[in-house]
Amino acid sequence: MALFLKIRGMVMAFEEDPAAEWNPRALTLINALHEWAVTVFLGTNDLLDPETTINDFAWTARR
Repeated sequence: MALFLKIRGMVMAFEEDPAAEWNPRALTLINALHEWAVTVFLGTNDLLDPETTINDFAWTARR
């Protein structure tokens, strides 16, 4: 559920950003979250990227 809520929040923030670009920024961020989630499900995140948490993935508007 946490993964669903994180992706939902990222997409909603993307939609609110008038300067947002799907390619490459949003798609890259969602793909990075997906790759991280797979490592968590496999239990390898502690070896591959122990400092990363789900909170590290967020849409930030460019100024």
